[in-house]
Amino acid sequence: GWKRQAEGAFGWGKQEAMGSDLAKLIFPPHLYHQVTGILTRQKLTQRDSTRRESVAIRQDGTEFPIELSSTLINVAGEREFSFFIRDITQRRQAENDIAESIAKQSELTDLKSRFVAMASHEFRTPLATILSSSELLSNYSDRLNEGERKKLFGKVDGAVQHMSSMLEDVLLIGKSDAGLPQFHPMALDLRALCEAIVADVNLSAASDTETPHSIELRMAENAFNAQFD
Repeated sequence: GWKRQAEGAFGWGKQEAMGSDLAKLIFPPHLYHQVTGILTRQKLTQRDSTRRESVAIRQDGTEFPIELSSTLINVAGEREFSFFIRDITQRRQAENDIAESIAKQSELTDLKSRFVAMASHEFRTPLATILSSSELLSNYSDRLNEGERKKLFGKVDGAVQHMSSMLEDVLLIGKSDAGLPQFHPMALDLRALCEAIVADVNLSAASDTETPHSIELRMAENAFNAQFD
């Protein structure tokens, strides 16, 4: 038998399908021996039914995932197979979408954890600067000249600005999670942007006495403007 649903699913008409080797007709060549082996074992073990996921092929050669149920039935004293095949393309797509979503959430969680760890470390540097400068001003203000006091106050101001900048980054991540940020690009000088980033990183690196390092920026002479937010 070859139902109309089978014609629609596989593209073969009833007259074309009847009498054909079913394993060759609806399964890709690389699965032929696997399928026939399963059916042979089912007959030998007298298992009434079996269910598994596999891949089928249409008349035009396109493959698609299926759930295959094969049942042994008695027809005029002969044991024959009855197949129920269900196209599970949508289910597979849903499973893939869920897996991709879980992977993305896992990646975002990992990024957040690393960011929090990095931010916690980065906050220690300006806090240490503020603490040391305030102690010097508190204990030795009368011994410091005007220039030295201004220098210490400048360090405190710079550290506060650095912390404010990092807090803005943290708030930006919170807004991103809530879907609040909107994209408003405008013309921006890429060189100026890179110089500002490098200056900020070098300022933070300069206070790290254990592993001192710096970044050197090298760019082409010509200015480059582009649309950025």
